[in-house]
Amino acid sequence: MTVSDILNEIHNENVEIEIYKALSEWMILDRQQNIVKLARCKSTIRAINKIANNNPNKKEALDGIINLCN
Repeated sequence: MTVSDILNEIHNENVEIEIYKALSEWMILDRQQNIVKLARCKSTIRAINKIANNNPNKKEALDGIINLCN
């Protein structure tokens, strides 16, 4: 079944609004999950930056970064 076939079937069954609502909810949920993931990544990058810049011993800083990434 092609996309055109699916769209024609949706139209024939008059379920455009239901499909629109379902797709909208999926898009909102996906966006919300991506925002949460991005926030976690930014927090990790900030932590790595602090470890790297605030530790005078670069070996310890690198060990701290490796531990954080694990």
